[in-house]
Amino acid sequence: MKIFLEVVLDITAQQGPGNLLGNLLCAVAGLLDHTGGAGGALNGLVALLNRILSAL
Repeated sequence: MKIFLEVVLDITAQQGPGNLLGNLLCAVAGLLDHTGGAGGALNGLVALLNRILSAL
């Protein structure tokens, strides 16, 4: 029997000098905002997260 859980993750990032993680998250979010090739990147990220979660 498999139990499926829905995971919701809200991330807030702030850009600025010295905010390495915030700058990284804002850059990734910017890549995923665009249409076209970004859809493939988003699908790849979703697939990766699904593989990680299924291994737990």
